[in-house]
Amino acid sequence: AYRNRETVQQLVIQEVQRAYLQYRQSATEMEILKGKVRPEVELAIKRTKKAYEEGNANYLLVLESTRQLLDNYLREAQLKGELRRTWAELERSAGRRLLEPKSIQSPDEPTPDLPTETPPKMPEVKPTS
Repeated sequence: AYRNRETVQQLVIQEVQRAYLQYRQSATEMEILKGKVRPEVELAIKRTKKAYEEGNANYLLVLESTRQLLDNYLREAQLKGELRRTWAELERSAGRRLLEPKSIQSPDEPTPDLPTETPPKMPEVKPTS
């Protein structure tokens, strides 16, 4: 009986440690996305938008930069779900509710402005007969 109890205790400890490590991994990735990747992508949008307005870049570059930002938002949303899932797993492993950290609490921060201007008109192509 003592050996079974000790085995179960070790399993619980391992489960809590695994759940915590999964949570920390997702939280670290979220910090990198928000702290480093997103600012770089937002800066790239500003640069390509300015280059387009000055006639030095194709509008396709502005759209590509915007797509990268949207991809970043998608990954953030996925990570937010992952943080909630791993936190729930950690609570389940610990056997009780834990105080939820700020990294997974709502409300969401507002999204920055995306380029809203309309793309340039494409030249008309007339079919040759």
